[in-house]
Amino acid sequence: MVTISVNTANCDRDNHYVIEELATASVSLELHFDEIVSTQYRTARKQELIDAIDAELTRFKWIISGSV
Repeated sequence: MVTISVNTANCDRDNHYVIEELATASVSLELHFDEIVSTQYRTARKQELIDAIDAELTRFKWIISGSV
């Protein structure tokens, strides 16, 4: 199981800028695992991790671009 904490800077789920004059924003995800998901781990567990991250990011009402 994974727990995801979402941290934002100058944005929220509804607005890509809270203070538009700054014109920068970031979203970071902090992942807490009850066990490590490695490249050798089962495909199903890796897919669960991908789905959990996707579920958090789709809560944003604006397009996220850049490193994911």
